[in-house]
Amino acid sequence: MSKGNLPTGPGMSVRWSVAGLLLASIVAIVVGRVWLVDYASELTGAVRPGWRSRPVVEASMIAQMLLPWAGAAVVGFALLWRSPQLWARISLVATVPTGLITALPPFGAQYLHGAKRVAVSGAPVWSVLTVVAGFALAVAAGRVLTRPLAFDVAKSGVRLRFRLRGNGARLLVAEDRVRLLRPRVVDPAHQRVRELNALAIPLARVESVSSVHLCGVPEFHRLPNGTAVALTEGPGLRITGAGQEWVLPVEDAESVAQLLRARTHTRTGDAGPAPTTAQWQQAMHRREAIRRSGSGKGSQAPRYYGLGVALFGALTVASFVANDGWFGKLAGATVFGLAALGCSVGWRSARDAVRVGEEWPEPPIQDRID
Repeated sequence: MSKGNLPTGPGMSVRWSVAGLLLASIVAIVVGRVWLVDYASELTGAVRPGWRSRPVVEASMIAQMLLPWAGAAVVGFALLWRSPQLWARISLVATVPTGLITALPPFGAQYLHGAKRVAVSGAPVWSVLTVVAGFALAVAAGRVLTRPLAFDVAKSGVRLRFRLRGNGARLLVAEDRVRLLRPRVVDPAHQRVRELNALAIPLARVESVSSVHLCGVPEFHRLPNGTAVALTEGPGLRITGAGQEWVLPVEDAESVAQLLRARTHTRTGDAGPAPTTAQWQQAMHRREAIRRSGSGKGSQAPRYYGLGVALFGALTVASFVANDGWFGKLAGATVFGLAALGCSVGWRSARDAVRVGEEWPEPPIQDRID
């Protein structure tokens, strides 16, 4: 197994350990912010005039309010543990509600002096710092697992995202495939549902990967699904396979090419058989149904089904908790649970159709020959 010119790297166990410590620091910051609120409440409670109302703000109350958000963040991290470059967004699920709930200083801060007054009156500042620090730590944790590009990253299942220079598109190198996300639309018919414009090549079907220098002429590299990539001058990447050819403007293209070749050699699983004519046509019909659905906004697209699963799943839990009697608990959970199940089935069907369209934007080669 050739490593090419990629460095060995510190090892994924070291990377995961450091990333885990950084994520644990986010938890410590959120807990510290809640503790500071409790401390501020105790200080102001001791100096407020007795004739004024004295609402009690306890850390346990804030923790109960934040618990659902913390649980949602944990679920998000569990679902996207292979996509560390998305962790910063997930951190906002817990830190933003923390900042909003703890942004106002408790009544009575004006009666404090010195450092105590600063600690209590600075509640908005501490809340903003909580969000910013959590986001920065999540970004750092993601970079620990993805940078520098090395052989230990290549042989892992960590998904890597690279920006295309001068484009809004992204190159995603997953554990079993490489995907091109959000290429520029050329055909107006492809404008409605952005996720239908993605392309994918399974690593088992990648034929060649090479770094090239782009001069910016021609201006666009057209892709087989009615989209294109703007070619800006500088380093680039050429990927061929599965009847597709991509030319992508990527910074540090040589390292990305080496990493992609190394991951191709260390891939797990195969690409699977090509779809039959009937399967391909059925997938294309499903894609067109998604494209035409719901006022042209793609309401049958996988992401909308995914939102439905999350929404009805949350309502299932909420209805079970809110109802006192077992009949109400079971009735509410059954209704919302069936809705979540229906969205899950629709999501899987739409996802499978989109996946066929990504890997086979044109009919399989044997069908074109026939």
